[in-house]
Amino acid sequence: MDSYRAAHGYIAIAVANDNLFSRLASTINQPGLTGDPRFAADPQRLRHQAGLRVHIETWRGTKAWRGQDNANRPRAAGVDG
Repeated sequence: MDSYRAAHGYIAIAVANDNLFSRLASTINQPGLTGDPRFAADPQRLRHQAGLRVHIETWRGTKAWRGQDNANRPRAAGVDG
């Protein structure tokens, strides 16, 4: 759970279970993250939050993030913010 700068302010991403993490991984075009032992379950994701942030910020820096519609993609995938 954290906030990330977007074109029109900030977006908060909150992932509270494995299903939501899977949705987030797909949303940021990195579905392979679900197979990474560092992110296998919530306790591991909390321990490796800095590494996960790198993946999210890498996606944030892509054209996929630009524009309000794309900034809302996590919420559209069921990942609340």
